Amino acid sequence: MEDLAKIGYFFANHCVRYDGNKQFQDPNLSQLIQSQMLIAGMYEFSGEYARTVGLPSKSGVGGGIAVSVPRNMGIGAFSPALDQHGNSLAGYHMILDLVNAKHLSLFD
Repeated sequence: MEDLAKIGYFFANHCVRYDGNKQFQDPNLSQLIQSQMLIAGMYEFSGEYARTVGLPSKSGVGGGIAVSVPRNMGIGAFSPALDQHGNSLAGYHMILDLVNAKHLSLFD
């Protein structure tokens, strides 16, 4: 999960690593990747996920989800049980609860 959060952080902060390394800093690439994550990162559930969670995210069929909170942080979730779309079921609910509790959505 830590690696998933680091990936989310990387793109959330213009491709600056969590340790402050700016070797790959690229705001344009960050914007491109996050926009793709927002509209297509959760397979067929991407539209509903964008509406409910409102953050750039990418899931994998192994049960991991990497989330970017733009200009802020990365969030990682992992649970191998998948929903009908191939996304982590528990991971989605954990992220949704956290986003709602902390008002992290881009649409708040």
